[in-house]
Amino acid sequence: MNTIYREFCEAVIIELEPQWLKMPTADGMATHIVECSAVCDFPQVVGALDGCHFPVSPPEEFANDYYNYKKWYSIILLALVDHRYRSLYVKVGSPGRCHDTFVYVWSGLAQCIEGPLFQTPVVEICKQVIYNKVGLMGLFLLNGFQLFLRLLHNRADSLDAFT
Repeated sequence: MNTIYREFCEAVIIELEPQWLKMPTADGMATHIVECSAVCDFPQVVGALDGCHFPVSPPEEFANDYYNYKKWYSIILLALVDHRYRSLYVKVGSPGRCHDTFVYVWSGLAQCIEGPLFQTPVVEICKQVIYNKVGLMGLFLLNGFQLFLRLLHNRADSLDAFT
């Protein structure tokens, strides 16, 4: 049964991911930001990002990596969803012990945000911070602290507890 399930999931990913999970193109990003900002009533919004834990039964030798701060075993799903509830990015499978910030930094989304797609602001945001339980990751995403991301990348070697 496990093999059939994995094959089914792989087929769904191969066939549907390119069609249903995609970031706006460079040409469409400005329009997307205007639409999203109008719905959210906040400038320069691309989407909402959050992490979610799903319960798992890990192998005994790796159980410690999957034991989360909620005191149970899990894997993490990180997702970016736009104003129309469309998934723009999904990463699943990081061990539950990892912090959302760590999962984000090592995701393809972090690389995308550092790239040319997000380099030209439509509206400058001044002194506005949305702070949630994700903490500094939210500050980086909202205010664009490139330094913060670089610091996390440089400190990754010292975060061996999460690797």
